[in-house]
Amino acid sequence: HDWWIKMIVTLDFNNINTKEEFHNYIQKKFSFKNYHNNLDSLYDEMTSFTNNVIIEIYNLNYIIDSLGNYASTFIGLLEDIKEERKNIVISFKSWEYLNFFYFALFF
Repeated sequence: HDWWIKMIVTLDFNNINTKEEFHNYIQKKFSFKNYHNNLDSLYDEMTSFTNNVIIEIYNLNYIIDSLGNYASTFIGLLEDIKEERKNIVISFKSWEYLNFFYFALFF
């Protein structure tokens, strides 16, 4: 079947330092109608997409550094969405993401 792209969202986490900045940025980029500034709400909103969506993520290392475990939970949420929803493609565009998981798995 044909895979038509309905929406492409680019997320660049450069200079995101707090959870509040993170959620304000997410809301700005997606314009969710019922977003409640938490990861559960983000999951609900993202898994409600019925059209094909590509999400490109840059500078994930910035929120790993600034948000720590919260960023790790966000990454896990994205991985779950990638597995569960075939209409959503999430593309990580930085090597820092891979280095983070290598570190987390082996140290």
